[in-house]
Amino acid sequence: AYTNLDINLNAYPDLHVHLNADADVHLHLDADPDVHLHLDAYPDLHLHLDTDPDVDIHLHTDPDIHLHLDADPDLYVDLDANPDVDLHLDANADVDLHLDTYADVDVHRHTYADLHGYCHTDPDVDLYLHANPDIHLHSDGHANTRRGLHARLLAEPLHLCPGQPR
Repeated sequence: AYTNLDINLNAYPDLHVHLNADADVHLHLDADPDVHLHLDAYPDLHLHLDTDPDVDIHLHTDPDIHLHLDADPDLYVDLDANPDVDLHLDANADVDLHLDTYADVDVHRHTYADLHGYCHTDPDVDLYLHANPDIHLHSDGHANTRRGLHARLLAEPLHLCPGQPR
């Protein structure tokens, strides 16, 4: 199966890298100064590296439920079952809601600009639907189709940069 690579760079600076295939691989690099690495397979593998100064390594199989509260200064709540539900609350101030099944649903609230030049203002929401083939739905400012089925949809003009055409 092919692999989609999505890179979201938030100027705070947060770096989010998502690698999604049939066995999902999620890589989150938050340079604020937390680093999170998520490796999701059908038996789920979650690796969390918190460099401020917590290190969390989680191995999730079905149907485990894990609750993690990291308050240094980020709050993370992970609920992992067989569909996986990951709720991440970042205090600076990103809200990431992950619903991971064989198809993934990721809802991101970003407050800063990303690598593609989009100005994400609160409450910006990105919706990712990963199936087989992967389907990506982004509430970004333009439409785009990529390998497989990869569409960017604008729900409402929330995060357009000043001067950027609507």
